Amino acid sequence: MTTTLEQLIEKTYADLSLFARDADLPPETADKYEAGTLLHVPFVLDATRRLGGLAATHRFLIVSNRMKDLSDFEMVQNRGLCVSRAGSHFKVLGTHHKGEKHLIVLLHLPDGDAWKEFANISVNFDDEIMEQSVARFEAWCGQEPFPELTDEGWLERCALPVGLDADGNLIPLCDDEAEPDVKLSRHMTEAEWLAGKVRAYSDAGNLDKAQATFEKMADLETSADLETSAAVCGERVKAGASLSWAQRAICRKRGLFLMKWQRWSGSYVKRYARI
Repeated sequence: MTTTLEQLIEKTYADLSLFARDADLPPETADKYEAGTLLHVPFVLDATRRLGGLAATHRFLIVSNRMKDLSDFEMVQNRGLCVSRAGSHFKVLGTHHKGEKHLIVLLHLPDGDAWKEFANISVNFDDEIMEQSVARFEAWCGQEPFPELTDEGWLERCALPVGLDADGNLIPLCDDEAEPDVKLSRHMTEAEWLAGKVRAYSDAGNLDKAQATFEKMADLETSADLETSAAVCGERVKAGASLSWAQRAICRKRGLFLMKWQRWSGSYVKRYARI
């Protein structure tokens, strides 16, 4: 059935929630976020559902109804970790600043090719979203940030500007299915990049490639990488994907990895997979 523009707008703007991602941006980078600009993020994008004071000079406020809540898998509690799927597109609705604090509001666009429709349309809801976002931002500027969102590990995960590469260039919108040749920042961990591939392959039903990609993730042993790996596996289980390949990959690794896996996602796996 063909989706009409009215249906697409209703799907995009229904049941919206707010998510934040704070980063320190130089002026020349912040200037790239002009209202109406479309952005492409080829990897999994971290954000938090906990909204308080800013932990950096700039806040990306993501307005979305399709972010995935992975807070059950957090190694550091109370970060409110939520992620977008790899390959997501966003539209800049506008910017605002108060003193040295800056706001960039992003609308999370539909998946597939539907995001292309938003290149040439303007929706009345956008003005309402901006008005409400600015009001909340003004209040946040007078608040202290949550301590869990000020540690170095989280800020590094949020340091890469949304939709830009390490050189500050807009990432191509990528109309085809080929993987973009994107120079990633040092702040983007290999696990986060591979996690996007695992999700994409498993969503497409290609579990052979998902297994091979996850096995690369299982070789990574930093705390953030382990957290990402466990979250990806748990998410796949909840979605009904086979866990056998994930179990084999993990069990071949040293005991510390297995212990962390059991701690973070064991109960979640048992709940959904009945193992």
